[in-house]
Amino acid sequence: MHSSDMALVVKPSALGIGGQPSWTLRIVLPVRSPFRKAKLRIDAGQSASAPDGQLVRLVAEVLEVQRLVLANLHLSLNQPALREGRCRKQMAKLLRASWLSLRIVEAVTSGSQPKSMNRTQLLEAELPLNWVEQEWMLGFAA
Repeated sequence: MHSSDMALVVKPSALGIGGQPSWTLRIVLPVRSPFRKAKLRIDAGQSASAPDGQLVRLVAEVLEVQRLVLANLHLSLNQPALREGRCRKQMAKLLRASWLSLRIVEAVTSGSQPKSMNRTQLLEAELPLNWVEQEWMLGFAA
């Protein structure tokens, strides 16, 4: 074995065939590029915008309410709301919004959500359980 080729020597005498000269088979190895190449990619079309603080806080609040309710499944929604000092109706809205599509949550935390999306829209919307329908309803491209 060499870095550029591989040589195979065949000796007929080792195979029990006498009177034949040995011969060499040489295989040239192809030049290979590395498995992974590092590439620098710059997307000029995308502008980085800062996440909307109100929407990020809303997503955090929504996930906290979801955790609270799931930890107290045996209680009515009114009991955890009273314990947390929250309005039951507000807590119900937050719980409804807790099943947001992961794409929507990611867009909110990265600041790439549609410009029209706001806290009130998320809390007041009758969001469907289907994530694709949620994304369509809130103005995300298909």
